Amino acid sequence: MFGLLKSLFLTPDRAGDIIQKVSSGLDAVVNTKEERAMFMLNWVQTLGATNVARRVVAFTATLIWALYQLVNLVLIVFKFPELHLIVTAHISSTINPSFMLVMAFYFAPHTIAAFKGNTAKMMEAMKDGS
Repeated sequence: MFGLLKSLFLTPDRAGDIIQKVSSGLDAVVNTKEERAMFMLNWVQTLGATNVARRVVAFTATLIWALYQLVNLVLIVFKFPELHLIVTAHISSTINPSFMLVMAFYFAPHTIAAFKGNTAKMMEAMKDGS
């Protein structure tokens, strides 16, 4: 009975232990900006081995997109308006979104790396200026 009553009231050691557990739990849930930035940098460095595959996929998507544009141009030049409308609708609904997605994944690592470099330069300039 006494142990139950004692456990209901916090002792300084027990209160410190509870605060430590709560703060470590909250720290694990909430990421700081620096932790998110480090994750992104590690992610970009990890993807370094996939450069060749990304280039092949981007080149293939560009080739398909260019062929559709060439077919569309031929249809315009040789005056096939009905087919031109069908191909244009197909390009707009299928090819362009896929092409943009592939290009976004192709350029994302380079953009993130450039952002990292610019951010580091800005941070150094802020340190030097203050």
